[in-house]
Amino acid sequence: MVVPRAELNIIDNYFTFRESDYKDALDNETTNGDEEEATSTDILEQDYQLSRAVDAVKTIAVLN
Repeated sequence: MVVPRAELNIIDNYFTFRESDYKDALDNETTNGDEEEATSTDILEQDYQLSRAVDAVKTIAVLN
């Protein structure tokens, strides 16, 4: 059996939850404005194994 290599497509229209989105969230006083936070898209682009794990979870969610 031959399985061709998959084509990677980035989906931009997904939403994420952050702790600050919830009611009565704690304020983060330790964050410095100079530091640049890595977005989840940046992390997924850099970490191939994590990207495949996220794809697997999304596939399972669609199939169920």
